[in-house]
Amino acid sequence: MRTRLLLALSLVMMLVLVASCAKPPQDQVESARASLKAAQDAEAGTYAKDAMANAEQQMAALDEEMKAQQGKFALFRSYGKTKEMASAAQAAADSAKNAAQEGKARARDEASMAINDAKAIADSTRTMLEHAPVGKGSMTDIQAMKQDMATIMMNLSEADSAFAAEQYNEAKAKADAARSSAQSIQASITQAREMARGRH
Repeated sequence: MRTRLLLALSLVMMLVLVASCAKPPQDQVESARASLKAAQDAEAGTYAKDAMANAEQQMAALDEEMKAQQGKFALFRSYGKTKEMASAAQAAADSAKNAAQEGKARARDEASMAINDAKAIADSTRTMLEHAPVGKGSMTDIQAMKQDMATIMMNLSEADSAFAAEQYNEAKAKADAARSSAQSIQASITQAREMARGRH
């Protein structure tokens, strides 16, 4: 009788031990989720796309592993792999956040340089346009160039607004478009000058 009682107590203690070892690592999982949210808030989806995709994939795999374990009978659950996956997911999310911060700072610098460069070229283009050769058939071209110049200035204004809103990729794209259009006008004016010289 005493032996049976000891065996029963041992079995109960073993079941309690197994059950305690099979608790889901909820704190680690939530910590990984918080890190992923921090990466999203840092705009990793914009400035560190690959790192963010990796973090999201690892988080999705962690969720699947949690579901798989929770779908098992309590005594057969094992969360050792889940803990490892939670740590990996958190590390990936932290890496994505850091990459996003670096990428955003780099994008800010590139946008700032692009805007300054575009403004300088726009100013020189405006000066060239004021002294563009006027002759038969050229007035229409100059009017068209002035309209293009207005579009350039609008793009630069939008670039400034985007930069102020920390939309650095958009700011750079607007500045690049303005720069390209201004260079095109300069090329047209240079060609017109050469043609005017050729007529004299």
